[in-house]
Amino acid sequence: MEIRRVCEWCGKEFTAQTVKTQYCSKLCNNRAYKHRKRQECIELTICNSRKKLEEIRENQIPEIMTAGLAAMYIGVHIRTIYRYMQLGILKCVQLPGKTLVRKSDIDTIFDNSPEYRPRDRITSDSPQGYTTVRLCSEKYKMPFPTVYKYLKENNVPFKIVRNKHYYSRTDAERVLDRKLAQEHPEITEWYTLKEIMDKYGMTESAVLTFIYEHGIPRKRRKGGLYSKSHVDEIKRRKMDPNDEYYSVQDCMLKYNLTRDQVYHFLRYYKIERIQSGRCVRFRKEDFDRHCSDPDGSIL
Repeated sequence: MEIRRVCEWCGKEFTAQTVKTQYCSKLCNNRAYKHRKRQECIELTICNSRKKLEEIRENQIPEIMTAGLAAMYIGVHIRTIYRYMQLGILKCVQLPGKTLVRKSDIDTIFDNSPEYRPRDRITSDSPQGYTTVRLCSEKYKMPFPTVYKYLKENNVPFKIVRNKHYYSRTDAERVLDRKLAQEHPEITEWYTLKEIMDKYGMTESAVLTFIYEHGIPRKRRKGGLYSKSHVDEIKRRKMDPNDEYYSVQDCMLKYNLTRDQVYHFLRYYKIERIQSGRCVRFRKEDFDRHCSDPDGSIL
């Protein structure tokens, strides 16, 4: 009789060996064990923190305390305490290996605090005359990292408002317009990635590998733009039986050679090579004359 159960970790149905089996595999068992131990450590840490906080509240608070004790005293993170120190809100004394604050200084912060003022609402609109990397990316249809790289390389002026960078719109647009004009002005026709996939029946990974190996000129746009003439020319040469050049891959398939053997013949017979992107090409006549018998077999 089969015992069908559902794994308590991954949720898959499986056949259990016993009625007490909880997991479908050792992997799920190990992951559940690690998760359980992690939760136990978190709960223990929280419990210890609560106990320490209760002890501090029950006992008399010392007049001189460390930054960690001060954070627990007012209920904030220790980094917040250090930020208050940097801003001059909270006085402190820096000793070798330890920073101390006075309880009276913490109480003074609340005694002399100004009236509460509602914070300004955060809006998505950029300050007048400024723009963001995201807006430039959408306008120029360029990837976010590319826009950020161009703005940073050209030292476009910026200001920070509520931890957000705003760049001078005029300077940013001038830099990006110049970059667009420099991207292969001699090429007028471009393919998108999807158009190459549809036309030549290739997968996305195959297209990207093809572009990388042959060094196809491209424009940095979202999705990518690739030179139509270069793609068509390389594809035509690959499909043309009268093409005068071999690639290393062509020789490997035709003569059943390894890549190292092909390069050995090229070096040994000093066959002239040309670089096409990342591909090495050489004349069929030269390779066949030096490296094959009259019947076409390899020497």
